[in-house]
Amino acid sequence: MNPLEDLEQVGDCAFFRPQGLSLGPERLKLLLQVVALTHARHIPKLVMNLTGLENVQMPNVADRYFIMREFAAVAKGAVKIAFVLPPHLIGDKFGILVGRNAGLTSEVFTDETEALAWLNSEPEA
Repeated sequence: MNPLEDLEQVGDCAFFRPQGLSLGPERLKLLLQVVALTHARHIPKLVMNLTGLENVQMPNVADRYFIMREFAAVAKGAVKIAFVLPPHLIGDKFGILVGRNAGLTSEVFTDETEALAWLNSEPEA
């Protein structure tokens, strides 16, 4: 998977929809590259749809903490991310809270249509 080839832009939104086997240890690096590329292209919204990956397990709490802090650092407050995940990867939304505290605007969904509607909604006051 190559983020340069797999990142699709429609208007002010980027879409990343990897397919196939789990990406293994390089998964986080690839996802961070997608966020960095979205930021570099000045695209303010990103749908990261990971439902097409196989054998993806829920990261432990410590990993979710560090993963979301890394996403926040790469997004630099300029990329709003909607994660579309299989239901078994959506738990207590601890990662969303960590990201928010680090300056990341993000949310998790099981459906890309709902994710896009959230991205296109007005920011909360």
